[in-house]
Amino acid sequence: MKRFDWKEGMDKLKDKLPVLEQFVRKHLAETFTAAALLVGAFSAWHGYFVGGTFITLLFFAIGAGMGIFLPEQVDHWMKKVFQALYKKNKASMAVVGAIKVVIALFVPFIFFGFFGLIAGSAYHYYSRKAQGDNN
Repeated sequence: MKRFDWKEGMDKLKDKLPVLEQFVRKHLAETFTAAALLVGAFSAWHGYFVGGTFITLLFFAIGAGMGIFLPEQVDHWMKKVFQALYKKNKASMAVVGAIKVVIALFVPFIFFGFFGLIAGSAYHYYSRKAQGDNN
């Protein structure tokens, strides 16, 4: 059985870093959102700061309900938020992404409440689209 060679492993990692860096540069907002989801889930699960699993799931459910039952208002508000966030340059998008990670760490229920809004809005949109309603 061959032992793991750290030098060889680090060389392989160095070869793959430019590919990872290129991916992160292209998908900066999505990368920070995925990181915030992981950090927020970990923080909520262990109840490190404010809130815990129950309140996080409650806010997610409330957000999803609002997204399903008030789709026009939620879509209007979300469109304005996303347009404001994604008009910026890469540096300010990185700052917004870092703020998302910090919010997900310290108050995960706020972050997951917003994701509930997105999930409810998406559910409403795709359920209407499947029924043949184009509104």
